[in-house]
Amino acid sequence: MSPFLKTAINGRTSVKIKLKQLYIKAAAGCISRPENRYETDGLNIENIIEYVQNHYCEELNNTELSRIFHFHSNYINSEFKKHTGKSLHGYMLELRILKSISLIESGFTDISEIAHSCGFGDSNYFSRYFKKKTGISPIKYAKQQH
Repeated sequence: MSPFLKTAINGRTSVKIKLKQLYIKAAAGCISRPENRYETDGLNIENIIEYVQNHYCEELNNTELSRIFHFHSNYINSEFKKHTGKSLHGYMLELRILKSISLIESGFTDISEIAHSCGFGDSNYFSRYFKKKTGISPIKYAKQQH
């Protein structure tokens, strides 16, 4: 096997491994819910996580969650981070990247459409962030999938 072909195969394999590791890590921390309900002074973090997972593609921030759940935004973020290990913003970005990976693997190839449907207002920012987190651009990843 030629060195070029070995590099291409190894490169593709390492990208898939890296993406799968990101997916597994995020799925374990992001998507799964603990069996015991996590409640602090009446604040139910599971409800907030569920809300975020259902509205990840919208403009969502601590102020909006504060309005919806009737707790101070700093308190929500503090408790959210204690429970998930991530800030609300970091959690949403990770969730959006997971959803974009899923869309690409499902056959979607329009990167701009994927970015916007996952809640990224700017497809250039999405592409940069995707590459930062996965090590490969979304365009290259889409090409490898098809």
